Amino acid sequence: MARSTRPRSKAAQETARRREARQAAEAHPSAEVPSGEAPRAEEPAYRGGLLTGMRSGFKAVAGQGKPKKNKALDVVLWIAVLAVAAFVFARRF
Repeated sequence: MARSTRPRSKAAQETARRREARQAAEAHPSAEVPSGEAPRAEEPAYRGGLLTGMRSGFKAVAGQGKPKKNKALDVVLWIAVLAVAAFVFARRF
């Protein structure tokens, strides 16, 4: 596969440099850590992404996340909403 001639961003260059350093360290485990690189603990292979974060946010909004603390107020508000809806519906007919 041919490499692109387009210049890469600083972030892409840093990612490539770290990837090469990690691959070199894996190839030669007894070698020293390159200068400027601190030894790190193992990182998970995949940490999720934007959609994973959005999913947890939607679960929290939908009530599947953490349990609600004030269920009594929630029930009273739903009864009030249903009563208003029934009243509006009854007035139309």
